[in-house]
Amino acid sequence: AQYSSYYPQYHQPLHMLLGKPLHLEVRLLNSPDPSLVLLVHFCVAYPRSGKAAWVLLYNGCPNPLDPAPPKTVLSDPTPPSPQSQTRRFTIRTFQFLPDGEFQDTEEEIYFMCSTEICSPQDSPCVEGCFGH
Repeated sequence: AQYSSYYPQYHQPLHMLLGKPLHLEVRLLNSPDPSLVLLVHFCVAYPRSGKAAWVLLYNGCPNPLDPAPPKTVLSDPTPPSPQSQTRRFTIRTFQFLPDGEFQDTEEEIYFMCSTEICSPQDSPCVEGCFGH
């Protein structure tokens, strides 16, 4: 929960028990300007086949239909600070259940986030639920 260590590339794919916390981070690397702010518009989880998807975050807020909504753990993203270029959230591990299209419950799950780099000098950098 403190994001003090990360899974190395050679540990992928991760195998985790259902219902366990998984801490995720989206970060702007090698930023030329410390005043820039990283905004998260949405994040989804999907299996390798792409035959299913689950919205984790939308407009920076947890999906209200999620029975175990993600928890945002970053507060005060006020620039200039490293926190303004890092977004962290925690989900509980889950699996997609089989249906007519999707059958492989052991299929790897991937995460994808849509982000934006915002300059506070150009416009207010407002982001849904991060920082509340």
